Amino acid sequence: MDSVATHNAPLQDQVPLEVQEKIIQQLDPVGLISLSQTSRFFRNLIRPGRNEFAERLLMIECLERYGGGTSLFYTTFLGNVELHRTLGPWEGQRWACTSCLKLLPHSHFDNHSLLRLRNRKPSPEWPTAGLTTSWVPSLHGRNSGRKARQLTKLAKLEEKNVMVESGEDWPVPDKERCGYGRRKRRCNECRFKERALTPYLPRSGIDWEGGTREVPIVRSRQLLLDSCFHRYFPRLGDVLQCKPPPFPPRVYRPCRWDEAHEPWTLYMIRCPGCERWKEAYAFRIGPLYVKRTLVHNQDGELKYYYSRKDDYTHWERKKISLKDLRCNNCVERQQGRQALIEALLLWFRMVQFSHRREIEKRLQSIHWRLDFFDGEFTEHKEEIKDILRENTGDVGLMEYGTIAALRTQAAQFRELWGRMKHTNPVLADDITRDGIIPLWMDHFSESEAEWAWLLACLAKVEENPGLLADWALEQDAGSLEWWA
Repeated sequence: MDSVATHNAPLQDQVPLEVQEKIIQQLDPVGLISLSQTSRFFRNLIRPGRNEFAERLLMIECLERYGGGTSLFYTTFLGNVELHRTLGPWEGQRWACTSCLKLLPHSHFDNHSLLRLRNRKPSPEWPTAGLTTSWVPSLHGRNSGRKARQLTKLAKLEEKNVMVESGEDWPVPDKERCGYGRRKRRCNECRFKERALTPYLPRSGIDWEGGTREVPIVRSRQLLLDSCFHRYFPRLGDVLQCKPPPFPPRVYRPCRWDEAHEPWTLYMIRCPGCERWKEAYAFRIGPLYVKRTLVHNQDGELKYYYSRKDDYTHWERKKISLKDLRCNNCVERQQGRQALIEALLLWFRMVQFSHRREIEKRLQSIHWRLDFFDGEFTEHKEEIKDILRENTGDVGLMEYGTIAALRTQAAQFRELWGRMKHTNPVLADDITRDGIIPLWMDHFSESEAEWAWLLACLAKVEENPGLLADWALEQDAGSLEWWA
């Protein structure tokens, strides 16, 4: 009779409690939570808390079904591991925030929270992705077992021959270290509520970055974009029904010759009005040059911001306080649609002007670059003077007639260049290595097409400024999907 009763008894009554606790400690975080939900006995025994649920979420984020995979890096043909500078691999992935216990897209985190080795998502087969739970039994509740959990964690590291005194010289490969610090990952909103986002002074020691405590600014992804116009007005050409040229103009910068894109840094800002995190282009602010950063003085006033007067040659500094900053949706809701149109039109003219001047400098680059080789064109000096006799110089914005004259000069110099390579091959090789003159000849048409497209966009906007408001209100500036 007793044997029958024992056979029908639940499993937890047949196995000693100490053995059950040892078995539970060998479960992974997902299995631990699942077991705690099977019966009241295991729920009272395990009593999972925030730490256990955070471990479960960190394990789930590594699974492709929920976290979208871990492929943010790729291997170049030289064998180097590089980070993707396009949003395609980012958009389908999710990361865990151990404070609010949510799986969130990448736009909710800063770069350090996602890309530092200790914070990265490890592959599912790596050791740090499938660790056993840190749960330990306790007679006095979860908190009293905290020290035991820490000792258990150190014991697991010692089993793998990891030096726990210093994390700098671990004799283990990256896959053993990748993701070991994910427990401290926080999203931007949680860090803001914890008052962990503060302004900081960079090494230059001149201007402040990071916004203020009330209006924080967090560096986000760095993307390869064509220009400041594509940076702050993504896909505006679709709304204007003005398709951009198929081939973007080449970049004329050191170390980036013959490249069509530059690395632009995105910034996430918490709007004081709607209390949502949005990209800087939704606030009509940001640096217009690729190497500059979004900085302010210690009082929270933005710098590098200029507003246009009645013409394109006079500009004035306009102070903007971060506490008065509002996104496009808040401006439309609080001040009306017309106020939003005026603010967007001012910002559009400034960005369009900056990119237009950059393109015009590229179209004129032949003039100032030939001065660098002055005195070496002995055989063709007079011909070069005849070709460049209509040098427009830096006298303001160009018109269609000036661009047509530059196009003629490019064709004439291209014909002269063919003869120079035969008469003076040594000088031709020096000019070829210089890069700018061949780049100007080969890609003049691309810069000209970009210039014409900018003027077409300006004409469309001047004719119907309301299109800017339509573009600004139909997008979600917090998702970054417009650059995907």
